[in-house]
Amino acid sequence: LEYLSKKYHVFHIRISGYNSQANGIVERPHFHVRDGLFKACDGDASLWVSRVYTTLWADRVTVRRRLGCSPYFAVTGTNPIMPFDIAEATYLMPVPTKMLSTAELIVRRAIALQKRPEQLSLLRSTVFKQRVEAAQKFEQDHARTIKSFNFERG
Repeated sequence: LEYLSKKYHVFHIRISGYNSQANGIVERPHFHVRDGLFKACDGDASLWVSRVYTTLWADRVTVRRRLGCSPYFAVTGTNPIMPFDIAEATYLMPVPTKMLSTAELIVRRAIALQKRPEQLSLLRSTVFKQRVEAAQKFEQDHARTIKSFNFERG
């Protein structure tokens, strides 16, 4: 470098490709994705590779305040249909008790996309338990009208 500076009067200036002041606009939306990814992994950073796809998908279909629509809608002009909207009853997901932040909304969608087996088994057992309770209540409420007929074959 000294040879070049002496011969051509070119001086080496060290710069970084990362400019924190200029990149703030770009980095700000990534906070929600990073936070959502961390929560979707239940705090285990080793799982992020398997959960990043669903987290990014959930982020891209989440409505942006500045746009007034999701990036998906801005590009395609249609609302996204999530696979679990078709195959599963998404209304079984717990109803939010408060306004959700962007990160919380991304987490809910990412977790729904992952179809976690432990959550599905918990949901299945809860629904089964409620069915049994509803059947028992029906039997109690209609005990006078329910008759057990024992018909013989033939």
